[in-house]
Amino acid sequence: ELNAYDYILKPYDPARIVRAIEKVARPLPKKAPRLERLAVETGDRLKLLSPQDIDYIVAENGKTKIVTEHEAYPSNETLLELERKLQDHRFLRVHRSYLVNLSAIDAIEPWFNGAYNLKIHQIDVPVSRTYVKLLKEALGI
Repeated sequence: ELNAYDYILKPYDPARIVRAIEKVARPLPKKAPRLERLAVETGDRLKLLSPQDIDYIVAENGKTKIVTEHEAYPSNETLLELERKLQDHRFLRVHRSYLVNLSAIDAIEPWFNGAYNLKIHQIDVPVSRTYVKLLKEALGI
């Protein structure tokens, strides 16, 4: 809360002061560079996908699939790994098995028991009750 790097308690010792100063003088770790493209395997080659071209990512039967408007690509990465990579690109977890590109959502329909259903290029993507509030906040509704 105070953005403190370190603290020194009384009675202090000169060696402790030196260690605290050295800690402050160290450079902060650099943030990982923003992901520009995501590599997916297509047969014997790699295809580079722009995050904005990805509609959603689904995990089914232990396999992860990256879905674009025209094609689906298998991925060896988990949904959680992809969620972390895409966190700066308006992707949101809406279900334990789905990660969606907020820019790809065409419509939101109420479903049953407080859940919702998203339409992305005529495909239904479920939104579990757990994630409804986060979705509404992310979309500003």
